[in-house]
Amino acid sequence: MIKLHDEIMNNLIEAVKQERQRIEKPKNRSRYFIYGKIRDWHNTKGYYVTFENIPDRALKDAKWSDIQDKSLLFRIGDIFIPGNVKIESRGLSIFFSINDINKLNIDITSLKRMTDIGIDYIMDNRELTEHLLIFLKSKAHIKNEFLEHLTSKTSIISVKNMRNSISNLDLNLSQKNTIEKALSQKITFIWGPPGTGKTKTMGALAASLIKNKKRVLLTGISNMALDQLLLMTLDQLRNDTSKISIARLGSTMDDKCQGFSRNSFKDFFNVKREGASWSEHIKYASLVAGNFTMLTFPYAPDPGLFDYVIVDEVSMANIPSLISTSFFAKIGIVLGGDPFQLPPIYPEDAEEPNEWLRANIFEKAGITQSDDPRSSFLDIQYRMQYEIGNLVSEMFYKDVGGLKTRVDFLEPIRGFGGRVVFIHSPGIVKKVGAGYLNDEEHRRFNEVHAEVAIKATLVGLKNGVKPSEIGIIVPYNAQVVQISQKLQQFNIDSNEIKVSTIHSFQGQERRMIIVDFTDDNIKPTHLTANWKLINVALSRAKEQLIMIGNQDYLMSTEYFNENEISIFKRLLKHTRILYLQN
Repeated sequence: MIKLHDEIMNNLIEAVKQERQRIEKPKNRSRYFIYGKIRDWHNTKGYYVTFENIPDRALKDAKWSDIQDKSLLFRIGDIFIPGNVKIESRGLSIFFSINDINKLNIDITSLKRMTDIGIDYIMDNRELTEHLLIFLKSKAHIKNEFLEHLTSKTSIISVKNMRNSISNLDLNLSQKNTIEKALSQKITFIWGPPGTGKTKTMGALAASLIKNKKRVLLTGISNMALDQLLLMTLDQLRNDTSKISIARLGSTMDDKCQGFSRNSFKDFFNVKREGASWSEHIKYASLVAGNFTMLTFPYAPDPGLFDYVIVDEVSMANIPSLISTSFFAKIGIVLGGDPFQLPPIYPEDAEEPNEWLRANIFEKAGITQSDDPRSSFLDIQYRMQYEIGNLVSEMFYKDVGGLKTRVDFLEPIRGFGGRVVFIHSPGIVKKVGAGYLNDEEHRRFNEVHAEVAIKATLVGLKNGVKPSEIGIIVPYNAQVVQISQKLQQFNIDSNEIKVSTIHSFQGQERRMIIVDFTDDNIKPTHLTANWKLINVALSRAKEQLIMIGNQDYLMSTEYFNENEISIFKRLLKHTRILYLQN
């Protein structure tokens, strides 16, 4: 047992070491697309450019770099170049010095042309990876009873069952059973397909544990998902925080969570204190919420051990980071996610990470079926109208029991002739920068599909859908730009209508979703036929789902294999097909 424990820890540490070496190359780091050039100019000092469409990650790091007076790294076309940033009212201004430009042997005219497309912000996560490595090394000698059970197929480990102390009148049977299971075993995987109330269930579980006098840690990759889980826990506690000590770690959080932050602790505190200092409060608080980064940050206050650790979004998390959270658990750990949605993400043209960084924890633990005794499957979805929910269930979850729909019926949005529509639109794929940039997939765009997406958007707006209720999902950044520019031509605010690649839509939903497959009569990329990506895209829609593509192309054995064509056949079987009129 000790030998196996040491072997797993050595593998994890070695995996993180390899990852640290891999991301030494900028092309292997996480990228965030910036587009919507407002203006640019140059002088003898260098080149200045301002963009209006900035992802949250880039904005957060821009604030930090401005304070630290440090540059950030960007990719323009095929080159990597440092730039100094400044947040302005209209967007993000970036300055590239003439010295850096000359070192890379490029000219201002080329820079102007390439920034018309947009640029990538390159997140430097080397330091965060180093922190994770230091953390795992410091814990290598500590026996972790969860380690083997999180990384291989094992039997359940029972614990003394606790009474569920939360009224479950608003929970369905599968949600209630999930809580009962988590209260009776050391490790529980909550398999929560889209719209099934995973966050609500995990919040009710956390509240029940707290009512049972257990100390609970909430954690996950993103601050947004973490705050949703914290707020749901408070909701299940009926927002009675006067007798509960709560701490929210970190500086970036929802305004509703600020009352539990360090800043609020210094100024005033409207919940129970634990100790005179923030560090003391964290160590003894009943409920602590912090993302992975805060838990492994070497200079953060030690939060101590918790009876239970509850982790959200585990399907997207790398395994070493997930394992790090288990070192904070004494009795049990609960992991919520969906192995049928997005896995850990890395750039398509990057060198592939090792298996510990690219596999999801469900796969590593050998959980492939919904009836696995270590997991609990949430089987009723509340997001999608029946036709959309049935499509998602039949395509992706039928073999694991399927999903039932429980929503109040709403009429489909007028103008489309049905709830789920596929608009057959033969088009031509082009590539921005063709002739002076390398042939990379994210530079593909399809002008015909972009125009169809705009027409569908206008139909929705005409029939009462608000811009903020519409989402347009595409596979490539160049198509994001193409559609955003066309929205502006119709005086539609592209900041209100979310136009993005699928990875930015995980965990979100819209009343009306338009999914554009973009590719047509060209060798597809993994972004076109990956069933997990398609699952995420379709399941964002609440009331109306519009798909745009060429059905003949999607059925072509020249471009797709048998399994991929099977996916598209099932998709088209459940849709009303409209044919584009010339």
